[in-house]
Amino acid sequence: SVCCWQPGGMGFKDVALSVMEYVQGTGPFGYVLTILFLTVISIFSLPTTPTEIAAGFIFGHVGGAAAGGVGKTLGSTVSFWIAQTLGKKRGWKVPLPEKYVAELQKRQFITILLIRLAPIPLGAKNYGLGLMEGINPFYFSLGSLIVNIPFSFMWAGVGAQATSLIDALDNVPAPGPGAQIGGIALVSAVVGFLVYNKFVAPGDKKTE
Repeated sequence: SVCCWQPGGMGFKDVALSVMEYVQGTGPFGYVLTILFLTVISIFSLPTTPTEIAAGFIFGHVGGAAAGGVGKTLGSTVSFWIAQTLGKKRGWKVPLPEKYVAELQKRQFITILLIRLAPIPLGAKNYGLGLMEGINPFYFSLGSLIVNIPFSFMWAGVGAQATSLIDALDNVPAPGPGAQIGGIALVSAVVGFLVYNKFVAPGDKKTE
């Protein structure tokens, strides 16, 4: 089985395999379908890893990584929007003390990056941040993309080494634990910090 499988993942793996078998040989339409499929499963907080690995096998390392990063970011953004919309209509809020909410709003981008890198279920990150007042949707989407792309690049690389689609989902060894995951998290953090200092921090200073 593939690393990072979630409870019930074996059943979902069959669904992912069926979808990606259909995608094979459909050209650009299959690429768009892969992105849409990743978007939908991200909205429902289902495992994205098997589809990202399959995308790497079908579309290559870079193409698969791009599909994974874009699809997951779109799904996260839609989830965030759903939570914001329902939260406003129903008065739902994340039960955080006011002082923590204020601090989060001051350093939104860095806080979003840290939350996205934390070992928290995807749905809790997406919908939880959406229920927090004052979170900038652009910062949320940008932070999600920065964190998603390196992980998608790793999983697409696993798929690109496979000899068949079934091999991609069943027989490819998982990447080494700890070191690679930690390295990718570090890359995401560094890129996020550079983006913050270059583009976000100057705007924050102007508004203070």
